[in-house]
Amino acid sequence: MSTASPLQGFGHSHAHLGQLTRELATLLGGNGSNGPERREKLPALASELRHELLEHFANEEEGLFPFIRQNFPEQRDAVERLHAAHDIICGTLVRFSFLAERDGELSSDARLAFERFETAYGNHSRDEAALLDEVARLLTPAQQTELEALLHGLG
Repeated sequence: MSTASPLQGFGHSHAHLGQLTRELATLLGGNGSNGPERREKLPALASELRHELLEHFANEEEGLFPFIRQNFPEQRDAVERLHAAHDIICGTLVRFSFLAERDGELSSDARLAFERFETAYGNHSRDEAALLDEVARLLTPAQQTELEALLHGLG
């Protein structure tokens, strides 16, 4: 078992969230068609992304972040920045989801909300990956066991 194993789930989650984000971007960047298929897919995909993102953030905020703050106090500033980014990311995604559902024609406001989400989420993902790499490097076997138990309890 590698020392990164309790943290790998967050990386897998980000990979899936990134895939959903790319699917949304593809729908938005399509051939300009605002046909019924896109009007149906877009809100459903935005809703799926919103649900999975909220679950991911909850696991971080309830499990991972408190663990890092307690065991790696030198990483508290990084954790606080990631935590603060959650609100920005959620706000832009909720706004986009609302506009995508309401605006069958995908207004410029909806597109701007998605661009803001995409930028904030991309930056957050990179920052989180760097933090998780650092924590994985420092994690002792006892801390790994503690973190695995903590994260398993959240599921």
